[in-house]
Amino acid sequence: NVNFSGSNSALTLSPALAAAPGSGTGYELHRKFHPTVIRDKLNEILSNLRYPLLVPITLVTDGDMETSGVGSWTAATATLSKITTSPTPLRGRQALRILATAVNGQARSAAVDIAPGSSLFVYAEVYVTSGDQARLILYDVTNSASIETAQTSVTGWSVFSFTATAPATCEQVALRLEAVNDTDVVVFNNAVLLDTRQPVYPFPSVLEWSEDLDEVIYFPLGDGVTRTEGTFTTSNTYKVRSAKAEKWGESQVLRDETAVVPYVVELTKDTITQGLFVRGLVDYASLTAETDATLAPDDIVVDLTYAMLLEDWAQEDLDDDKLDAYQAKKDKAERVYTKLAPRLQRFFKVRGRVQGALR
Repeated sequence: NVNFSGSNSALTLSPALAAAPGSGTGYELHRKFHPTVIRDKLNEILSNLRYPLLVPITLVTDGDMETSGVGSWTAATATLSKITTSPTPLRGRQALRILATAVNGQARSAAVDIAPGSSLFVYAEVYVTSGDQARLILYDVTNSASIETAQTSVTGWSVFSFTATAPATCEQVALRLEAVNDTDVVVFNNAVLLDTRQPVYPFPSVLEWSEDLDEVIYFPLGDGVTRTEGTFTTSNTYKVRSAKAEKWGESQVLRDETAVVPYVVELTKDTITQGLFVRGLVDYASLTAETDATLAPDDIVVDLTYAMLLEDWAQEDLDDDKLDAYQAKKDKAERVYTKLAPRLQRFFKVRGRVQGALR
């Protein structure tokens, strides 16, 4: 602000720096907004933009495979890992990869408490590497026995689905996801376990508020797949992406704000026979590091950040009685908001409107 000489590239600052700059170190000069201010404003926008997602309703811990790491699954003669590509999951951000280190390499879910004699519905998406085999087992933890299985040797993605009745002495069950032969590689996603006659389920933890739930849908099962290789016969297996998503009756969120778990999902349609998914809305994640990325639309994020910073700047002008500068910045911000209005309607859920006179 005092003097700059191009001949010797000398920059004189006022006030002077509290410490001498390091030789060879890069520095930034910001005319108005520090990067952390811009980042905080950007994160404010991300926390108010919401995007749709699908999450399965399931009694299995980490059944959607979205939890970081494999701590919710127990490996048995297998190496477990979460993957996002090769193959790309049918739904969701990641899936569970199972590499068998001996025959019957498994990922075992935590035990689920059930009422003896329950009718249970099981569903999972599975990817089989060419030449390998996969199996899904509904396991009776109480009696250490298999209740029902689905298996396939068909390369690529398939869907496992079946209904089974738990024994009268069974009080706990679990899902076992299996790569059948030594060194087989299979991938599982959206492992669903439901009681066919249970209408109330935990609210998906990924959703923050009860109004974030839009509806419950399902993907109708495709044609059944049959194949026999030696003594291995594909069973309870169906083609993927054979039909469009459909709504599973009506659903509602029951709320008890004083409860430890304040929300639950109530299904009004009886007898579950499909893998059910909640369609909901969630906020975009905040950014912390310069290398962080977001899937939020760049035009909305950049333009809204610009407009909100202009408004902050305009307020400073108003405080300093710079009325012309204030109005110019406010007008620029309003033009941005007007331009973005149609786009923003896709990212905000209308909560309701009250009309009338205040009396």
